[in-house]
Amino acid sequence: AFKAKPAALDDAYRAGLALDRRLVPDHPNVATALTGLGWILLEEGHAAEAEALLREAAEIRKKTLPAGHPDAAVTESILGQSLAAQGRHAEAAESFARAVALQPNAPELENDLANARYALGRTDEAVAGLRRALERAPDNASVHHNLGLLLLAQGRFEEGWRESRWRV
Repeated sequence: AFKAKPAALDDAYRAGLALDRRLVPDHPNVATALTGLGWILLEEGHAAEAEALLREAAEIRKKTLPAGHPDAAVTESILGQSLAAQGRHAEAAESFARAVALQPNAPELENDLANARYALGRTDEAVAGLRRALERAPDNASVHHNLGLLLLAQGRFEEGWRESRWRV
């Protein structure tokens, strides 16, 4: 289970981040620190506070990293998770879609996007996305399982059970 850092360490981390933001506000390391702190806050149940930091990190990454950089996908993915945790699934889907576009060979990102689409009632799109993920990562058990669950939700039982029970 995730354990929160001691308050003194958290305060020191935030103070260091505040100094970095003043000295080198658009440095990729600031975006990395913001992303890390956003993830911690999300894990601690503070999705709205995490969202603000992650949006700032995403903006810094757009300014400072080359197009398609994998760090940008990480930030977008965690931003999507923070939005989904707040029940804002349409925005989460947009963030996950940006992450997938940045890292199309990362099946876990397609899983996140499928979950957001399912929450929006867009199950056919979710299924199609997971099928694309399996074309790139045919041995990914998590994608097979999630695809199976979506197919079962659609009443496609034979195919759904086959996918949900898939093993490498």
